[in-house]
Amino acid sequence: MTDAFRHKISASDAYIKCVPTLKAVAKDPKAEAFSLTLTGVPLAGPDVVLSVRVKSNPMRGMPLGTARRVTITPIRKDKISASLTTPTELWTWADGEWFRRVSIIAA
Repeated sequence: MTDAFRHKISASDAYIKCVPTLKAVAKDPKAEAFSLTLTGVPLAGPDVVLSVRVKSNPMRGMPLGTARRVTITPIRKDKISASLTTPTELWTWADGEWFRRVSIIAA
C-alpha cells in the first residue's frame, strides 16, 4: 500500500494502520461498528470495479468462526449539483480467514 493511497483513507471512530496491509480497529473497544472513508479516487468511466479482501478477529461473546458483516456504501459526488447520492449497499462476511469480494458499481 503506497503512502499516497493511505492518505486517501480516513476514520473518525477507528485507528488505521497500513503496514503491510490496511488494519482498522475501533477506537472504542465496546463499539459494535466503525467506518472508513476512501476519498479522492479518480474515476475515468461510469463503472467502478471494487475488490476487497477482508479478514476479522473473532466477535466478543460469540463462538469462534462467527462471521461479521462488512458493509460497503459507495457515495458519489454529483458533478452538477455537488449533492451526495448513495447507490445500493454492498456487503460481505468477514471471519478469521481471508475472503475476496469483487463488485461492479454501475453509474
